[in-house]
Amino acid sequence: MRSLVVSLMFCLSLNSLIVSARQQDQSHPPAASTDVLPPIYYDSLLNGLQILIVERPGDERVTIGFMIKSGAAFDLVKKEGTADLTARLIIHRARTINDKPLAEQFEQLKVRWGYSVTWDATRFWFDVPRQNLIHLFPLLAEIFSRPAFSEEALQALKRERSAELQRQRPSSAELARRIFYREVFAGHPYARPVEGTATSVENITLADIRRHFRRFYLANNAVLIVIGNVSSEAAMPIIRPTFGALLKGKLVPATFRAPERPKGIHITLVDRPKEPEAHLYMGHLAMPRSNEDFIPFLLLTHALGGTPQSQLARLTGVFAPAHVELSSQLEAYRLYGVFSIRARMPSQQVPVVVSTLLKFIENTRTNPITEYELIAAKNYFLEHFPERLRTPRDIIEQLEDIELYHLGRDYIHSYSRRIEGVTPEQIKRVAARYLSSTDLHIVVVGRAADMEAGLRRIGTLDIVKPTSPGEQLAPQQ
Repeated sequence: MRSLVVSLMFCLSLNSLIVSARQQDQSHPPAASTDVLPPIYYDSLLNGLQILIVERPGDERVTIGFMIKSGAAFDLVKKEGTADLTARLIIHRARTINDKPLAEQFEQLKVRWGYSVTWDATRFWFDVPRQNLIHLFPLLAEIFSRPAFSEEALQALKRERSAELQRQRPSSAELARRIFYREVFAGHPYARPVEGTATSVENITLADIRRHFRRFYLANNAVLIVIGNVSSEAAMPIIRPTFGALLKGKLVPATFRAPERPKGIHITLVDRPKEPEAHLYMGHLAMPRSNEDFIPFLLLTHALGGTPQSQLARLTGVFAPAHVELSSQLEAYRLYGVFSIRARMPSQQVPVVVSTLLKFIENTRTNPITEYELIAAKNYFLEHFPERLRTPRDIIEQLEDIELYHLGRDYIHSYSRRIEGVTPEQIKRVAARYLSSTDLHIVVVGRAADMEAGLRRIGTLDIVKPTSPGEQLAPQQ
């Protein structure tokens, strides 16, 4: 009887979603900015290093981005965390060309810095007063061309990193996300944790670090970006003799096995008996970032569950008086993407929420979103795009993404046109092509006793009893 009531309410809710969407006046998109970014100077060195310079005369400091277009996806099996440790060793170098600790020289030059490692790339950033730029370039060129890896430094960083990983206690929501990614990308490097595990970090040797550096820290596998009060005429004479020392080499192709796609509905239930609230992720593989369908599918995903006024947000009324939170997200990387619906609810509600969401996905494949909802999604991205170019570091991240994912050097200036050009027909096509209600992964973290029987009627169910080491095995980006 409860299932029948929910089904009737679901049908009524879909009708109300359409009516509500049509009542929103989103017919006037925001004016597109034509000057979101100053002109970009492009150049390259003989060793293949790509250089981008954005002159901003009003800036007091200069920000530098240095990206290696390879990341943790190339970590060896059982040695996850190699790319991360390599970056740490580079930036924590004890001595430099004038025999001073790198940290001391950064302090003298008033350098702020940071780095990040993802599956696809390793990124460093440095921020320095303009007058000290001439001294910073030689330092950076040295640490990226002549590494000084030592066994002592490696062992110290391994102890530090292992301790950090062992202290991690992911929340139920974070645990669901990690295991969901592990399941969706099963059999592919994206299923493995970027930072590694305590065990995998312990397996990494100095030879592994040197091998990773030698294979991937190549001039023709890197991008150097300079933003601030410096012209290309002033910067290039410093860059050429310093970064020209980086070696050129043979690029390593990403010849990984494809992820194992599910046949049917596969449910992983992580039992946390003391938690009355459950966290859920459900979804499947999607397109890579460079795919032409990315922007239409991004708009669709946002309209489905990206705002408090989205279809999924309004669908939560079906489950009243129970409190249920729903949202959707699209994340895309160099090789694959992932579409997910996320939910938070009382554990007893999980089976009915899952059943309702499966019907919602199936309906969306044939009746995705209204024209008004598409306009609202377009307006959201057009309005918020300038925020992604607010600071020098924001600009560097966008330019690095453009180079990494081959989005085209006109991407920023053509962004408005790309968004505005998406048609309802494209939305219908990507919904039918990429959404699935029959072949997908579902991960639930919560009290198994409240939901096991109901979930077994929906798909193939695996129940997991979490332990601290096991919780560290799933990816974290």
